[in-house]
Amino acid sequence: PQRIFEIHYKQSVAAPKGSRKKSKVVQNDWTCTYAFIWPDKIKFEGTAIAKRQAAEKAATQALHYLYKNKRIDSKGLPIYDKEKIKEIKSTLQEPVRISISDKSMERIDKIWAEYEDGIKDIYEEPFKVA
Repeated sequence: PQRIFEIHYKQSVAAPKGSRKKSKVVQNDWTCTYAFIWPDKIKFEGTAIAKRQAAEKAATQALHYLYKNKRIDSKGLPIYDKEKIKEIKSTLQEPVRISISDKSMERIDKIWAEYEDGIKDIYEEPFKVA
């Protein structure tokens, strides 16, 4: 499954006015960004003094958007389009089709023959004794 969103954090850093030394760098607010791919390509940002608060703000915005656009229900579970579900179910029922080249079949036969001629007896002997 592919990711439907990513979370990014960034902390802004600034030096107070009049300070020339690097040791007096002050760390400012955190910004959290939720970048969604599903259901739409959209970003939500939250900024706060604490990283967790910034994440909560961005997550709240994202949940509000998803709920208002009928993409999640009141419990936060995704709401799927019925046609999309039918499409997914139909593809799950389709038989898998594969093709193996002649060269690959020759290699498989060679490996199987080596197993039958030498390895099989060594492997199965302990089970016969037990």
